Formats: sequence, C-alpha cells, structure tokens
Amino acid sequence: MPTTRAKPAERKRGRPASNAPKPSGEPAEAAEAAMPAKRRMGVAVARRASPRHTQPALVASAQQAPAAPVQLAPAAPVLSSEGVQAHSDASTPGERQAPEDLLLMAEAPENPLPAAGGRKAAAARKDPAKEPPAEVELSEYERERQANLARNRAYLQSLGLLESARALRDEMPARTAPSKARGLQPARKQREAQTASDPRRSLRSKGMTPEGDFAGGVHAEGADGSVVVMVAGEAVRYSAAAALRLGTDAAAEESVAKRSRLSVNISFRSLNASESIDAAYLQLLRAPSDGPLKASVKSSERAVPFESAPMLGKISNLSLREARVAKLTKRDIVHLAFQPRSDCLLLAAADKAGHVALWDVRRADETSAEKEEGEKDDAPDGVLLLQPHEQYVSGLKWSLDRPSRLFTASYDGTVRVLDLSRAPASSSIGVASSSASWSLVLHSDENDISALEVDAAGNVAWWADNKGAMGMVDVRQKTSPSPPLYLHDRKINFLSLDPGDGIRLASCSTDATVCVWDIRALGKNCKSEHTIGHTKSCQSAVWAPSGSGELLTTCYDDTLRIWSALELKLAGGAKVKASPKLSIRHNCNTGRWIVPFRAIWTAAADGIVVGSMHRQMHLLEASSGGLVKAYGSELMTAIPARNAAHPTLPVLAGGTASGRVHIYS
Repeated sequence: MPTTRAKPAERKRGRPASNAPKPSGEPAEAAEAAMPAKRRMGVAVARRASPRHTQPALVASAQQAPAAPVQLAPAAPVLSSEGVQAHSDASTPGERQAPEDLLLMAEAPENPLPAAGGRKAAAARKDPAKEPPAEVELSEYERERQANLARNRAYLQSLGLLESARALRDEMPARTAPSKARGLQPARKQREAQTASDPRRSLRSKGMTPEGDFAGGVHAEGADGSVVVMVAGEAVRYSAAAALRLGTDAAAEESVAKRSRLSVNISFRSLNASESIDAAYLQLLRAPSDGPLKASVKSSERAVPFESAPMLGKISNLSLREARVAKLTKRDIVHLAFQPRSDCLLLAAADKAGHVALWDVRRADETSAEKEEGEKDDAPDGVLLLQPHEQYVSGLKWSLDRPSRLFTASYDGTVRVLDLSRAPASSSIGVASSSASWSLVLHSDENDISALEVDAAGNVAWWADNKGAMGMVDVRQKTSPSPPLYLHDRKINFLSLDPGDGIRLASCSTDATVCVWDIRALGKNCKSEHTIGHTKSCQSAVWAPSGSGELLTTCYDDTLRIWSALELKLAGGAKVKASPKLSIRHNCNTGRWIVPFRAIWTAAADGIVVGSMHRQMHLLEASSGGLVKAYGSELMTAIPARNAAHPTLPVLAGGTASGRVHIYS
C-alpha cells in the first residue's frame, strides 16, 4: 500500500510529520507499520530532531511493529586451518532478521541534536553508526567475524609465522634520524641569525638621494630587460645585465674591487673562522709528512704501484659515518683532492663560485665528540672556507713531492699556488696567517682557464682554456709565460701528466678527441704523439697512478675506456685504428644541473671510482670492469659527481651539488 511522507520544508521548520496529508480512512499507526524498517528509523530520527514536537507514541508503535528483513553485506572470506572459506552453519547474514538493537539506536537520546546544521548535520543525525551507544551487545554477525579472526590467528600461530614476523621486526634496523648539518651552515640560518634592527630598506625610504647613473630614475624600459636612463641630459641605454651591475655605486665599486683582486696575491684568510684558527690550519698544512710520494719513474718499473697504496680489497668494505658528512662549499663541488700524506687526513674541495675549502676530517671526529659534551668549536667541524678566485674553479692539484703546495685555477683567468714550504713560522701559533697567501702564478684577461695540471715537484704548471688553447708556466721563473698553443678545436676539459715517465701529457676536449703530447716537443705547429677519437665529448683522461701507462677516459657516450700503452702507440699510426683495452658501460649523462662524471683510478690503479645517477659511488674492477661495491647511504642524499681516492689510506670521498662531501673509511 502506498505511503506518504512529510514534505522536506515541513521537516525543516520542525513541524510534525504526522500533520502531512494521508489517504483518507487509513490510521497513522497502520501506515507507519507498513513502512520498511529503514524508513521507520529515518522517521524516528526526523521526529527526534525537532525539540518542540516529539511523537513518543509513534516511536513506541515502531518498536512494536514486526521488523522487516534487512539486507546486510556478506562476511568477507577468511582463511581457516583447512584452507577453505569458513562460514557458519547457520543461515547467511543476508537471510537473518535485523537485530533489535538497530531499532534501539533509533530511539531518542537524552540530549537530542538540534534541527539546524544543514545537510551535513542531517546526514550525521540519520546515520546512527557515527554515534554508537555506550554499551551495545555484539551482534551474531560480529561474533561470527571475531570467531573467524581467532581461528585464523590460531592457524598462523601453529605455523610459527607470528613468531617469525616478530623476529624480523626486531632485526630490522631502526630508522636513522636526519643527519645534523655539519660544516658550513646554510644561508637561511645565517639570515635568521642577523638582527632585525637593520632591515633592508631603499634609499627613498631612508630619505637619501640616490647617486650614480640611475639617480634620475629609469626613463624607459625595454621588453628584453634593458633600461634607458638620462645621464647629463643624454639618454643612455643599459642591457639587463649591465643594469644589474651598475644599479648602485656599491655594485660598481664591488666590480672594480673584484677585477683588482685578479692581479695581486690573495691573503690566506678564511670566511668562517678566526685568525687563530687560520694559523692553526697553516701549521697543519706545512707539517712534515712521512716523506714525498714518488711514483715509479723508471720504464722497467712502470707496473709497480705505490708501496703504500691501498689495494682494491682494502677499499671494498668501507662505511660512512654521520660525523664524516659535512658541507664544505656554498656551491656545487667541482674538484676534490686529498693532501698526499699519511700522518693526517686533509681534503681540499673547490666549487663553482671560486671557493676552496679545507677539511681536517680527523678534527671533525673530535669536534663531534666535543659537541656531545657541549663544548664550542670556532671552526665548524674542522672546515675552513677560503676564496682565492672570483669564478668557477677549474683546477685543484697538490704537488706529490711537496705536499705543502696547492695549485688552483679558475675561469677568471688566474692560476694561483698556496706554497707553505717557504712561509715563515711563528714560535707560538705556527705559520702567521698574514704572511701566507695564494700567490699569483698566471693572470690572463684573454683566456678563461678550464683545466690545470702540475708536475710532481710542483715547479711547472700546464693550463688550458675553453677555446682549445694550452700553455705552460714555470713557477720558479718570474718572466712572463710563453704564448698559448691552440691544440684542439673546442674547449679542453682535462689535462693529465703521466706519472710513469713524466713527459706524456694527455688532453681531452669537447671536440671528442683525446691527444697525447710530448712536453719536450711542445711548440708552434707541434703534433700530438697519439690521437684517440671518441663518439662524443670527452670529460676526462687520467693516467694510471702506478705508472703503467694505461689511460682511463670518460665520455658522454656512456662508456668508460681503458687504453694501454701499446694500443696508444698503435693509435698514433695512420693505418691502425685504435681500440680500447677495456670498455665499461656506465650512464654518464648527468643532465643540466649535475656536473659531468669524471672516473678516477684508485691509488693502486687496480680499481675505478665513478659517480652514479642512483646517488651512489661505484667501485669497479680495473681488470674486468665488474662492479665491486656500490657505496650508498641514507646520509648521501645527492649524486656524488666528483670523487677522490686517498693515495696512502683506504679512504674514498664523494662531493655533491649541494656542497657536501661524504668520506667513506
């Protein structure tokens, strides 16, 4: 029989549903009893929502009426000890009658909800499951579900799976907390440390008159960012870059100061520590070592590695500790080099902004212990930051025979050397920081130096630029260097001197060639001794430190190649096509934001270290090219594009684009 229901508008105004029109001759109780159970619950809730009109008689009649069947979702299949779906012998949940507690949930509570509240409030009032009663007896369906869970739990217990899961959970290492910032502090923290009493304000807000070319304001602005200003009654146009440089007198003075720094010696003065810390570092740099490292220079002994060089087995099981992860530079690290001595562990790093950082790694371990005890250190975690250059540092080399000599080169056209072997020492502190400096070896306004190499004694340096030119400068002579020689068609990326004979110099270029030169025959119209072609740009060509005459090249064609001395000689002939001794496939496409990979030899020349796009350092076997170890850690959150291997200790280093260095030892 059709039933009627109250109009929505009437329910919103709180009018009783019994006032709605009903078919004549049909009492309200009969109509209510004919409603489905779910509908009766809704009517009871709607009446309960009205604080002024309640119908307890109608709710009582709903309780007395027989409950209509309610379709409930069948229980999900559960696993029993027999391996089949467990079901109760009773009728399925869909055939059972609705329990009486469903109607009990429809009864009016002591504090009924208000009628207002919109659709969400009405939906919450119509859903009794969202507000279950304080104490409700479990239904038959819920009891059956709990029984199935208990039976399954007992079956898993009999198989011993629960104990195995607990054992695995206990054996899993605890998640390490994020590593604390070590070394240089981020610029954000430095800005927060500045006092708020000196906020950045414009000259107009300070009541000051601007000076310089832009004192009269910008007359016009172009779509390309250029501006037109009026200077002495004349319109002068500046490009966007020039406008940024000459916007203020301070910027112009800073530009002049930077240019003047290129032609003078730069004092050894750090950017992050006191003068006493600088003096202590200078004393550490010039401390006597175990003796100069010498390669096997005789031709009959070229296959003999360094006597103290660690073999591949000693560097295949290294680990990374939190104390040996630190931020050394402000920009991307482009060069890493350990000081060639075994009495200390000191690393030099260079970045894209002209900075050179020195890190006393063992001092960092002591600083970590001091921080735990609450002591304060003036030099952050043993890191000293200096700026001997104004632009991208393109070369960083230690002298093998004189470890106190550190050579650097930059795109600003300068080559400098930090030579502490001649610096006077103070009896109390060590080397006076005011007397030490980055001495100027070469300054060229026409050449953007892109590569650097020095001999073992640190007396002669070879440099190259981004136009394919290469030159030589003798540090001992005060005369001007000889004019450069144009040996490649495009930028020279890397220079390497063979430590075996000391006369073969390898150069690799963006023109996809690697050339080997005899330094005794370098001159006008000279020709390379060997020329090896590659399919794409070559980023590095490194001679084996053992003096074996093998050359390791890194190319953008995703291949690392090892060339032997015999095949290099064959490559120089016109009729013989060179072929590498070993080719190793490796992803070398780092993209735009990561500096190119440059594979290096291990100290004993029996392994290769190269960065990986998986945020790892790969240690490869030089004889077969197989992967020996992939060094990775949660502490290394970026790609270690540049790497270094200590010449006497089993230590590896990897530098990332964030300026952080990770020491595996």
